[in-house]
Amino acid sequence: MRHGSRKYSYNRIEFGERLAWNRRALGWSYRRLSQEVFIQTGVTIHAGTLLHAERGSRPLPEAQRRALARVLLQAAPGGHVERARDLALPEQRPEPVARWDDARSRYLALALAAAQREDWPAWADSAAEAAMLDLTMGRLDASARLLDGVLTVDTRLIGREALARVYVDRGWLAMEQARFADATRYLRRGEELLLAGEPDSVRALHFLGRVYCASGAVNDDETARERGRNYLMRALEHDTRLGNANGMGYDLLQQVSSLVYDDPRRARRYLRQSAELLGLSGTPLGHHHLSFGLLESGTAPAKAREHFELAREAYSHGLFYRKGLGSALRSLSRLQDGAKETLPHAAEYALVAALVHPYRQSLEVLEEVAMRVYFTLCDSVGQRYAAFWRNQGERVARMSEDPFTLLRGLIETPGGAVSLQTALARAERAIRQGAPEWLNLRQPLLRP
Repeated sequence: MRHGSRKYSYNRIEFGERLAWNRRALGWSYRRLSQEVFIQTGVTIHAGTLLHAERGSRPLPEAQRRALARVLLQAAPGGHVERARDLALPEQRPEPVARWDDARSRYLALALAAAQREDWPAWADSAAEAAMLDLTMGRLDASARLLDGVLTVDTRLIGREALARVYVDRGWLAMEQARFADATRYLRRGEELLLAGEPDSVRALHFLGRVYCASGAVNDDETARERGRNYLMRALEHDTRLGNANGMGYDLLQQVSSLVYDDPRRARRYLRQSAELLGLSGTPLGHHHLSFGLLESGTAPAKAREHFELAREAYSHGLFYRKGLGSALRSLSRLQDGAKETLPHAAEYALVAALVHPYRQSLEVLEEVAMRVYFTLCDSVGQRYAAFWRNQGERVARMSEDPFTLLRGLIETPGGAVSLQTALARAERAIRQGAPEWLNLRQPLLRP
């Protein structure tokens, strides 16, 4: 008993206040902090546990407090270091998890252990975290299998709150796949299940807003765009009350794609504000340039191209962000003027976009470009059409010319080589669908 009491012997209220101060100073959500702790230290602390720890309503064992101290101290900017040190404890800390796929494997092991002891809420949380890492690495099909497996379990076993989080995650995944109707259905279900005022309900509002904005932009639906912005503004109000700078930045940033059509001036203002909140490095830098490129594409194509190229560079360095990279490459493909001289560039951008992110939007752009290739070549028997795409396939195999060098980054990611083979098959189908059915295309097009 004495040993156990020392394990939890600390001032919960004071610790919770310091923990909240550090987290908000970094602009991190509970889930982001939970993931960073696990990836850097291997220690598991669920998002809900962090919420209760901040309120002082749940004690944390010493190992979890040390892990939090380590992560917050390393992440804290100069002005926050002293506060972060207040959480530190002088004892040896675990070795960090070096790779995202290592973290995924650990989450799956935690899920298995939870299932063996029939702790179904913990099983659902761990499986969902592994699925989100799959999503981050661009493995959307694997992510879908994990989340769908959780959704088949009886709600009474895993609990309403855990199930709601999984529905929100499933909606996010469907949005990444450009399946907007499915995304809305999942997110609405998650929104119904979540308790009003809990942090994850704001997350549901945020992603509902993103889905409607993206759907409205793709389908030219002004009503959907307005509805999406309303959801994002509700999420922004809540994040502002919490002082969550990271959430506020993304609440503003995700409105920009819809405001390009409806209010470009407000779009520019939101871009500046989100840059101040999120900073300009990593994926936020890519989002910033991609959004500015969309704003400039109608009036200043040269400036738009520069922004799209900078977005491409930001997404391909550090964390290889496949969805963002696919968006930048699709934008570069669409930016070509349609002349015969620029058609090969449009094709290579569209092809690489389909290989790094082989889902609906990328495959549709590739099919459109393939159709243009066919009509430009005026090829009634398919020989020139097949030769054009076989040449692209050889460039894919070499990966030595721009933009095909980006594929080297893809195959260096966990499971990247297998993913590329799957993407090649999907891209080949899109290219064949871009030509008439009667065209004689018996040999593979992309595999020399």
